[in-house]
Amino acid sequence: MRILTHCCTWSLLVALTSCSEVFADFERIQLGNQQYCIPKEYSPYQYGTTSRVFSFAGADTDNRPASLIVQFQGVEVQSHIPEYTAALGEQDFLLFATIRRPGAAQAKNFLTQGAYSSGLTLRDDYQFVEYDTKQGYYKVSQLPFPDTPFWHLYKMKPAVAQPVPELLNDYFLGACSISTIYQTVCNIDIQLHDYLIQIRTPEPNILLQQQLATFAYNKLQQWQDNCPSE
Repeated sequence: MRILTHCCTWSLLVALTSCSEVFADFERIQLGNQQYCIPKEYSPYQYGTTSRVFSFAGADTDNRPASLIVQFQGVEVQSHIPEYTAALGEQDFLLFATIRRPGAAQAKNFLTQGAYSSGLTLRDDYQFVEYDTKQGYYKVSQLPFPDTPFWHLYKMKPAVAQPVPELLNDYFLGACSISTIYQTVCNIDIQLHDYLIQIRTPEPNILLQQQLATFAYNKLQQWQDNCPSE
Protein backbone atom coordinates (compact mmCIF):
# COMPACT_ATOMS: atom_id res chain seq x y z
CA MET A 1 0.00 0.00 0.00
CA ARG A 2 2.88 2.34 0.79
CA ILE A 3 4.47 1.60 -2.58
CA LEU A 4 1.19 2.30 -4.40
CA THR A 5 0.69 5.56 -2.50
CA HIS A 6 4.26 6.62 -3.24
CA CYS A 7 3.87 5.83 -6.95
CA CYS A 8 0.58 7.73 -7.17
CA THR A 9 2.05 10.73 -5.37
CA TRP A 10 5.11 10.71 -7.62
CA SER A 11 2.98 10.43 -10.78
CA LEU A 12 0.79 13.32 -9.66
CA LEU A 13 3.84 15.43 -8.85
CA VAL A 14 5.36 14.76 -12.27
CA ALA A 15 2.08 15.62 -14.00
CA LEU A 16 1.66 18.87 -12.06
CA THR A 17 5.29 19.85 -12.68
CA SER A 18 4.91 19.19 -16.39
CA CYS A 19 1.70 21.24 -16.49
CA SER A 20 3.38 24.12 -14.65
CA GLU A 21 6.30 24.11 -17.05
CA VAL A 22 3.97 24.27 -20.05
CA PHE A 23 1.78 26.99 -18.54
CA ALA A 24 4.88 29.04 -17.69
CA ASP A 25 5.11 29.82 -21.41
CA PHE A 26 1.66 31.46 -21.41
CA GLU A 27 -0.01 34.54 -19.95
CA ARG A 28 -3.55 34.05 -18.66
CA ILE A 29 -5.73 37.01 -19.70
CA GLN A 30 -9.42 37.59 -19.10
CA LEU A 31 -11.74 39.65 -21.31
CA GLY A 32 -15.33 39.69 -20.16
CA ASN A 33 -16.06 36.25 -18.74
CA GLN A 34 -13.66 34.43 -21.05
CA GLN A 35 -10.05 33.46 -20.30
CA TYR A 36 -7.28 33.29 -22.88
CA CYS A 37 -3.85 31.70 -22.40
CA ILE A 38 -1.53 33.54 -24.75
CA PRO A 39 2.00 32.40 -25.63
CA LYS A 40 4.53 34.86 -24.23
CA GLU A 41 6.16 35.22 -27.64
CA TYR A 42 3.25 37.54 -28.52
CA SER A 43 4.20 39.90 -25.65
CA PRO A 44 0.65 40.02 -24.26
CA TYR A 45 -0.12 42.91 -21.95
CA GLN A 46 -3.40 43.76 -20.26
CA TYR A 47 -4.53 47.00 -18.73
CA GLY A 48 -7.80 47.37 -16.89
CA THR A 49 -10.59 49.74 -16.08
CA THR A 50 -8.91 51.29 -13.03
CA SER A 51 -5.62 52.23 -14.67
CA ARG A 52 -5.03 55.75 -15.96
CA VAL A 53 -1.44 55.12 -17.01
CA PHE A 54 -2.52 54.95 -20.66
CA SER A 55 -3.93 58.29 -21.75
CA PHE A 56 -3.48 58.09 -25.52
CA ALA A 57 -6.52 58.03 -27.81
CA GLY A 58 -8.35 54.73 -27.57
CA ALA A 59 -6.84 53.75 -24.22
CA ASP A 60 -8.97 52.44 -21.39
CA THR A 61 -10.52 54.80 -18.87
CA ASP A 62 -12.66 53.97 -15.86
CA ASN A 63 -15.77 53.51 -17.99
CA ARG A 64 -14.26 51.07 -20.46
CA PRO A 65 -13.65 47.33 -20.16
CA ALA A 66 -10.22 45.76 -19.79
CA SER A 67 -8.05 45.61 -22.89
CA LEU A 68 -5.38 43.32 -24.24
CA ILE A 69 -2.39 44.28 -26.38
CA VAL A 70 -0.54 41.68 -28.45
CA GLN A 71 2.04 41.90 -31.20
CA PHE A 72 2.58 39.65 -34.21
CA GLN A 73 5.73 39.19 -36.26
CA GLY A 74 5.34 40.32 -39.85
CA VAL A 75 6.39 36.93 -41.23
CA GLU A 76 3.59 35.15 -39.33
CA VAL A 77 1.00 37.67 -40.52
CA GLN A 78 2.20 37.30 -44.11
CA SER A 79 1.88 33.51 -43.89
CA HIS A 80 -1.87 34.02 -43.33
CA ILE A 81 -2.30 37.16 -45.46
CA PRO A 82 0.09 36.98 -48.46
CA GLU A 83 -0.55 40.62 -49.43
CA TYR A 84 0.84 41.83 -46.08
CA THR A 85 4.14 43.70 -46.38
CA ALA A 86 6.16 41.90 -43.71
CA ALA A 87 9.30 44.03 -43.77
CA LEU A 88 11.07 47.05 -45.23
CA GLY A 89 14.67 46.05 -45.74
CA GLU A 90 15.72 44.44 -42.47
CA GLN A 91 12.94 46.14 -40.48
CA ASP A 92 10.19 43.70 -39.50
CA PHE A 93 6.69 45.18 -39.84
CA LEU A 94 5.12 44.16 -36.53
CA LEU A 95 1.34 44.13 -36.27
CA PHE A 96 -0.08 45.40 -32.97
CA ALA A 97 -3.64 44.61 -31.91
CA THR A 98 -5.46 46.17 -28.96
CA ILE A 99 -8.48 44.03 -28.18
CA ARG A 100 -11.50 44.89 -26.03
CA ARG A 101 -14.70 42.94 -25.50
CA PRO A 102 -17.35 45.53 -24.59
CA GLY A 103 -20.25 43.65 -26.14
CA ALA A 104 -21.69 43.98 -29.65
CA ALA A 105 -23.97 46.94 -28.90
CA GLN A 106 -21.30 49.05 -27.19
CA ALA A 107 -18.70 48.20 -29.84
CA LYS A 108 -21.07 49.36 -32.59
CA ASN A 109 -21.91 52.51 -30.64
CA PHE A 110 -18.20 53.31 -30.36
CA LEU A 111 -17.98 53.29 -34.17
CA THR A 112 -21.12 55.38 -34.86
CA GLN A 113 -20.35 58.64 -33.10
CA GLY A 114 -18.97 60.58 -36.07
CA ALA A 115 -15.36 60.14 -34.98
CA TYR A 116 -12.75 61.62 -37.35
CA SER A 117 -15.48 63.35 -39.36
CA SER A 118 -13.68 66.72 -39.14
CA GLY A 119 -11.19 65.65 -41.78
CA LEU A 120 -13.94 64.37 -44.07
CA THR A 121 -15.84 67.67 -43.91
CA LEU A 122 -12.70 69.86 -43.77
CA ARG A 123 -13.47 71.38 -40.37
CA ASP A 124 -11.24 72.21 -37.37
CA ASP A 125 -8.32 73.33 -39.54
CA TYR A 126 -8.28 70.17 -41.65
CA GLN A 127 -7.61 71.82 -45.00
CA PHE A 128 -4.76 70.01 -46.69
CA VAL A 129 -5.80 67.12 -48.93
CA GLU A 130 -3.67 64.73 -50.92
CA TYR A 131 -4.90 61.83 -53.06
CA ASP A 132 -2.82 58.64 -53.07
CA THR A 133 -3.22 57.34 -56.61
CA LYS A 134 -1.50 54.03 -55.82
CA GLN A 135 -3.61 53.18 -52.77
CA GLY A 136 -6.78 54.93 -53.90
CA TYR A 137 -7.52 56.94 -50.74
CA TYR A 138 -7.39 60.54 -49.53
CA LYS A 139 -4.98 61.91 -46.93
CA VAL A 140 -6.14 64.91 -44.89
CA SER A 141 -4.10 66.99 -42.47
CA GLN A 142 -4.05 70.27 -40.56
CA LEU A 143 -0.54 70.92 -41.89
CA PRO A 144 0.87 70.83 -45.44
CA PHE A 145 2.16 67.60 -46.96
CA PRO A 146 4.76 66.11 -46.90
CA ASP A 147 5.97 67.78 -43.68
CA THR A 148 2.94 67.03 -41.50
CA PRO A 149 3.57 64.50 -38.69
CA PHE A 150 -0.12 63.48 -38.46
CA TRP A 151 -2.84 62.79 -41.03
CA HIS A 152 -6.09 60.86 -41.53
CA LEU A 153 -7.06 58.50 -44.35
CA TYR A 154 -10.51 58.52 -46.00
CA LYS A 155 -12.26 56.31 -48.53
CA MET A 156 -14.20 59.22 -50.06
CA LYS A 157 -13.18 62.67 -51.22
CA PRO A 158 -13.25 65.25 -48.38
CA ALA A 159 -15.48 68.28 -48.90
CA VAL A 160 -17.22 70.83 -46.71
CA ALA A 161 -20.64 69.54 -47.77
CA GLN A 162 -19.66 65.85 -47.67
CA PRO A 163 -22.33 63.83 -45.80
CA VAL A 164 -20.87 61.74 -42.95
CA PRO A 165 -21.90 58.06 -43.11
CA GLU A 166 -23.26 56.54 -39.93
CA LEU A 167 -20.51 53.95 -39.51
CA LEU A 168 -16.88 54.96 -39.04
CA ASN A 169 -15.51 52.16 -41.20
CA ASP A 170 -17.66 53.29 -44.15
CA TYR A 171 -15.59 56.44 -44.63
CA PHE A 172 -12.49 56.29 -42.42
CA LEU A 173 -9.38 54.16 -43.03
CA GLY A 174 -7.03 55.19 -40.24
CA ALA A 175 -5.21 57.81 -38.17
CA CYS A 176 -1.58 57.93 -39.22
CA SER A 177 1.65 59.51 -38.06
CA ILE A 178 5.37 59.52 -38.67
CA SER A 179 7.01 56.80 -36.62
CA THR A 180 10.48 56.54 -35.08
CA ILE A 181 10.45 52.81 -35.92
CA TYR A 182 8.74 52.75 -39.30
CA GLN A 183 8.29 55.51 -41.84
CA THR A 184 4.58 55.76 -41.04
CA VAL A 185 2.13 53.89 -38.80
CA CYS A 186 -1.68 53.91 -38.74
CA ASN A 187 -4.45 52.92 -36.27
CA ILE A 188 -7.99 51.81 -37.04
CA ASP A 189 -10.79 50.25 -34.95
CA ILE A 190 -12.73 47.28 -36.33
CA GLN A 191 -15.73 45.54 -34.77
CA LEU A 192 -15.90 41.75 -34.99
CA HIS A 193 -18.88 40.24 -33.15
CA ASP A 194 -18.68 41.55 -29.56
CA TYR A 195 -15.00 42.48 -29.85
CA LEU A 196 -13.48 45.85 -30.71
CA ILE A 197 -10.06 45.40 -32.28
CA GLN A 198 -7.70 48.30 -32.89
CA ILE A 199 -5.10 47.49 -35.52
CA ARG A 200 -1.78 49.35 -35.55
CA THR A 201 0.28 48.73 -38.68
CA PRO A 202 2.60 50.56 -41.11
CA GLU A 203 0.60 52.49 -43.71
CA PRO A 204 1.40 50.14 -46.65
CA ASN A 205 -0.81 47.53 -44.94
CA ILE A 206 -3.74 49.74 -43.94
CA LEU A 207 -6.05 48.55 -46.74
CA LEU A 208 -5.78 45.03 -45.28
CA GLN A 209 -7.35 46.20 -42.02
CA GLN A 210 -10.39 43.89 -42.16
CA GLN A 211 -8.20 40.85 -42.86
CA LEU A 212 -5.78 41.90 -40.11
CA ALA A 213 -8.57 42.28 -37.56
CA THR A 214 -9.95 38.87 -38.55
CA PHE A 215 -6.48 37.35 -38.19
CA ALA A 216 -6.14 38.76 -34.65
CA TYR A 217 -9.68 37.60 -33.78
CA ASN A 218 -9.00 34.06 -34.99
CA LYS A 219 -5.78 33.89 -32.97
CA LEU A 220 -7.68 34.99 -29.89
CA GLN A 221 -10.19 32.19 -30.33
CA GLN A 222 -7.34 29.67 -30.63
CA TRP A 223 -5.81 30.94 -27.39
CA GLN A 224 -8.93 29.95 -25.46
CA ASP A 225 -7.95 26.31 -25.99
CA ASN A 226 -4.55 26.82 -24.36
CA CYS A 227 -6.00 27.30 -20.88
CA PRO A 228 -5.94 24.14 -18.73
CA SER A 229 -9.21 22.95 -17.27
CA GLU A 230 -9.74 24.07 -13.70
